[in-house]
Amino acid sequence: IVRPFSSGASLEAELHSLGCQVLAVVPTRPLPVHHFESFDPRRYDKVFIENGDLAGLARQLRIVGVTGVVPGCEDGVWLADELCRLLGLPGNPPESTASRTSKSVQAATLAAAGVPAPQTVAARTLTEALATVDRLAGYPVVAKPDASAGNDGVRIARNKLVLADAWEQGADRINALGNFNHGLLIQQHLAGRALPGVMSACPGGPGQPTWQYTVNTVSAAQSD
Repeated sequence: IVRPFSSGASLEAELHSLGCQVLAVVPTRPLPVHHFESFDPRRYDKVFIENGDLAGLARQLRIVGVTGVVPGCEDGVWLADELCRLLGLPGNPPESTASRTSKSVQAATLAAAGVPAPQTVAARTLTEALATVDRLAGYPVVAKPDASAGNDGVRIARNKLVLADAWEQGADRINALGNFNHGLLIQQHLAGRALPGVMSACPGGPGQPTWQYTVNTVSAAQSD
């Protein structure tokens, strides 16, 4: 499990219950508090440290006979994709990583596929952010980082003063995943009923899910 933090820490118990040996891959850099508190190295059969040498890490994993690689949290997706490629294991292709980790690329990917989704614009300056509101049919709008986790930095802005404050608090800063927010995304606000959904991974084909979990779409974004 690559970066088995936050909710991804629950994968360890499930995989152990299935009789799997479970290994963890963690970064050398200090972990955010919410990641550190969820990670207990004693729960894993072996812990590997990622130090930037992906080929070397892949060799170590190949030696111990790793047969599957999954991300444990958002910032583990890119590395899990690369390790699957290097090890020749089933996984998502690295060229699709951005469509699963960058909210702006996700929005563009949905639009290209003809899937209805909120209009999303990447703003690099506050002036751009304020000008974007008219393109999105006015307030309220949602301001959020392009690549972070959960509701980190997400604000529902009902006027320009709130949007300016959201920009001051979130833009050009380090977010909860340790990524730098290059500006913010300004997104169309859609009012409606939030629905839960069930997702499953089926590398073996229909009827052979690896695991499934419920995704709750109820937002805890700060509303002003």
